Amino acid sequence: MFLTIGVVAAACGSDSDGDDAAPATTAAAPATTAAAPATTAEVEVVQSGSLLDTVQARGTLNCGVSGSAVAFSETQADGSVTGIDADFCRAVAAAVLGDAGAVNFVALTASERFTAVQTGDVDVLMRNTTWTQSRDSSVGMDFGPTTYYDGQQLMARVSDGFSGSSTVADTDGSVVCTNVGTTTEKNIAEAALLAGAEITLLGFETSDEVYET
Repeated sequence: MFLTIGVVAAACGSDSDGDDAAPATTAAAPATTAAAPATTAEVEVVQSGSLLDTVQARGTLNCGVSGSAVAFSETQADGSVTGIDADFCRAVAAAVLGDAGAVNFVALTASERFTAVQTGDVDVLMRNTTWTQSRDSSVGMDFGPTTYYDGQQLMARVSDGFSGSSTVADTDGSVVCTNVGTTTEKNIAEAALLAGAEITLLGFETSDEVYET
């Protein structure tokens, strides 16, 4: 996964999936999958004026984050948001407003993130989002510099017979959970198909739902 900064291209005038995540092994939906099919909807992209002027006139930066990504953007009990993504939001606010605290954090799921930027609900997106060629050309956004590189693996229970030497092929007949609408979901499906493993792939909006299922 490439973690990137994204904003509306038109609004800038001249900033996404890990995601929720990216891949180590890759590969088109497996034979059996419970993941809901992707749907498309028309979104009106905000294109009025300069985004910088708008943010400075408002006096606060609306920054889209995950809000539940450990070490990236976690909402604490007191309402504060901590993590590297949150710190990037504060750095942008300090640069354009002179106040690192002038940030309105907006928690977004993977399926909400791009629409929130396109419609102007957030000024900038600072959350785990894989930079892909299709996203670079189709979602009406500019990706900023990559801030984090990662890979992708599957986590399974030892009690179910899995070990460190298990491969994707060993997941045949298993239920696999991940975040819906992400490159992670696509990678798992493609990897299972290539390995000849028939899995039930379940997609959830939040990581907590993934871990609890």
